[in-house]
Amino acid sequence: MKNAYCLLVFCSLLFARYIYAQGSDEKYDLLMTELQLYASYSTLPESVSALIDSAARYAKNGDYDFALVYLEQARGDLPEKPIKKTPEINPQKPSHLSYYFQSGVDFNRQEFELGFDQSDSTLLEQVNKPFVGFGFRLNGTDGSFLLEDHIRYDKENLDNDFSIRNHWQGRVWSLDGFNGYIYDNNFLTPSLGYHEVYSRWMLRYRSDNLDLTFGDDSRYKRYFEPSSDVPDYFRNTFASNLSYQFNSYHSLRLQYSFDYNQSIQTSNNDYADNRADVEYDGVWFDRLKIRFPVDVEDKKFSYILNDSLLNNTALTFTVNPQLDYHVTDFFTIGMAYRIDKKNYRIKTEQDPDYTYAQFSPELKLNFTDEFQLGIGYVLENKQHVLQPGLEDIYISEQNYRAQGIIFSFDITKLSGLLLSFDASYTKRRYPDAVAADNFSIYANRNVLSLLTFAQWPIMEKLLLNIIVSYDNDKDLDSDFNDSRSSYYTLDLKYEF
Repeated sequence: MKNAYCLLVFCSLLFARYIYAQGSDEKYDLLMTELQLYASYSTLPESVSALIDSAARYAKNGDYDFALVYLEQARGDLPEKPIKKTPEINPQKPSHLSYYFQSGVDFNRQEFELGFDQSDSTLLEQVNKPFVGFGFRLNGTDGSFLLEDHIRYDKENLDNDFSIRNHWQGRVWSLDGFNGYIYDNNFLTPSLGYHEVYSRWMLRYRSDNLDLTFGDDSRYKRYFEPSSDVPDYFRNTFASNLSYQFNSYHSLRLQYSFDYNQSIQTSNNDYADNRADVEYDGVWFDRLKIRFPVDVEDKKFSYILNDSLLNNTALTFTVNPQLDYHVTDFFTIGMAYRIDKKNYRIKTEQDPDYTYAQFSPELKLNFTDEFQLGIGYVLENKQHVLQPGLEDIYISEQNYRAQGIIFSFDITKLSGLLLSFDASYTKRRYPDAVAADNFSIYANRNVLSLLTFAQWPIMEKLLLNIIVSYDNDKDLDSDFNDSRSSYYTLDLKYEF
């Protein structure tokens, strides 16, 4: 009986990792859209553009966690006072063909300790994949056309990503189209190989103070051997954005998006997500920067529960004010507060209503324009609502409080050298959790997370990318429920 319980919990953990990966995918799309919309009315620094390009490359390979690292860094490096764009008529440029070669290694190691009959059983997952890649780009006149193909090979996969981009620029209107096809052959598990067709477009209107953007992103993914666990799917995301710049210091943004996902072989994890938000950005007294977004999300989704399909709806209201006060040119005091209130139409023990709050003050030291250091504190609290007809203990045991410290530093040079390091140590406590004989999902934990990434242009056409991460999750209630994971990737790219 104990072994069956442990196995059930372990399967739940794997399922949670799968859901988190999809969440990372969604967060990547939303953040990328935000940066693209920002770029529609403000000139991006070269360092920010380089971060966005790196994120797009990792997202193409499915590494959304690390793509998010680049995008979050890019958003953090945006200038406080946007540099207004003005339409330009560029001189005619001839078509240009370039190609590149890259090589590197991906390494991933994860350890899970499982308590079976109070004995230490460790599950180890380890992947070590050297890879090589080749690609070419054909740029058309005035940047109106881009043809690109990228091939990547390692001992597990052969990937080919072919894309065509078209750009049209008028006096106040512009149109971008981006279409592509991905082929993936998985040598270890042939059934996971797939074909994917994707299409993106974005229509922009820009005037002196007003920016209006409409965009759509759709993709269809078909596996070699689809199943209810790994189904073919179609996903489409529509986003619209209206930004009004009152002056150089104050702006208002309105956004609406609709995200639709339809699985082919199953209805599990299908959803239709409507999201609307309004955001104010302002600079006061030349030193106080305020960002105040309010977000409302209505999501209809389905998942399998107890061998039956459950169709549910979740309504989430989020407020996330952020303040940055530049005390001097040397240091800045940052402060952010976030509160989420989530309500489900159908209340279950797996999905109870809850309120989540996070408070995170931070001290940022600006040694130079190229070197910044941050030290902060984070406090979290998640409280679930007891529901009639449900077991109270299964709901209340999900409540938790957490606190921790964060540390980061960033080095950014105009030469293209980027170095970022982030560390956090968090103590998470579940005051209402039920004591388990072996281990529980809702156990008191201490979590150490380290993440480093670097981009180094060794020569004019030689670029080195490195990402290293380490996570150590310590269970304080059980000696057999710890987990550790480490990951690094090294990518050396030469462009001819």
